[in-house]
Amino acid sequence: MKTVVDESGLVEFDVPNSWIVGREDSGTLIVAPEDQTGGWLRLDVHTLRIPQDVTGPVDSSYLRNMLGSQIPTRGGEVETLSGGTVLYRVAEQSTDEPDLMLYWWEIGTPIATREFGLAFFSFTIVGSDRARQNVLDNLSMLDQQIRKVRFRPPPLGHKF
Repeated sequence: MKTVVDESGLVEFDVPNSWIVGREDSGTLIVAPEDQTGGWLRLDVHTLRIPQDVTGPVDSSYLRNMLGSQIPTRGGEVETLSGGTVLYRVAEQSTDEPDLMLYWWEIGTPIATREFGLAFFSFTIVGSDRARQNVLDNLSMLDQQIRKVRFRPPPLGHKF
């Protein structure tokens, strides 16, 4: 496995050594198997600062409620992982391209007082490939690796 770090330096995770790492014009990180079959993984990273006028606990329970608010419209599930990290997962058919299936992992963790790091992973496959063994293996591996994602301290001077 090799470690991939997003452009902001906030998130790192592992993928197979043979996978290709690149960037879209928008800056979105894209990772795919070397033969480019079996899906494409994208990662967008954001930070969120909670305003002072928000009352109540600003911790992983806040993050769990925020990510979990999508369940009534999108489905999926929310889990609290170790260290206060929260994971929301859902699989959806693309509304733009009906032949594409999207698997989402939205993961967040407190990184400073009233501040969260958020990583939005999406894995896109051709819907007809859903039952292919290499796709199933990639989904399983990605689920394991994304659950182990590491949020690094924000670089000096990082603006939230």
